[in-house]
Amino acid sequence: MAAPSIRHCQGAARNRAEHSANSKRRRRIPPATFGCLIGNEVGEPTINVGGIATFDGGLQYSLAVTTGGDPVVTSEKTGRRWMISWPNLVRLAVADGIDQEGA
Repeated sequence: MAAPSIRHCQGAARNRAEHSANSKRRRRIPPATFGCLIGNEVGEPTINVGGIATFDGGLQYSLAVTTGGDPVVTSEKTGRRWMISWPNLVRLAVADGIDQEGA
């Protein structure tokens, strides 16, 4: 089964938040939601870019890019993958203060 696209993931999250049968669960997606957990199924081919491990060596992650150009982070422990679109990656950088002078 192919991995869902970023648009599909965002649409599914929006639908769950806005169209829940339980009115208590009906809420907007928090603005900090930028990426999409796409599970560990094999989907769109990726090209490995690099990897990183925590200082204690406990957690390891790899970074890849899909053939469509979207960055994907994979947990080596669980095999789960997280994808973000380039526009959302830029929004995340701006929200974190990349345009602020100084620092």
